[in-house]
Amino acid sequence: MSVDAFEQGILRTTDEWSFIRSAETIDKTDQAIKLRLHVDAECFVQIYANVRKNLFSYTEVQQVLQAEGLL
Repeated sequence: MSVDAFEQGILRTTDEWSFIRSAETIDKTDQAIKLRLHVDAECFVQIYANVRKNLFSYTEVQQVLQAEGLL
């Protein structure tokens, strides 16, 4: 599988998931890619794939947004 094929597969699949608000490619080389799937302003899933090494991982990230005057 190529990096381009992996990227297109992820982007095509995210169109089917209503909870994914947007997808963006963070970094891309001939062998690896990092994407972010944004769920909302405070949450995204980051996906990493190295197609040469057949290595794939993901992590869910929750950002805490500080409300003005609360902390």
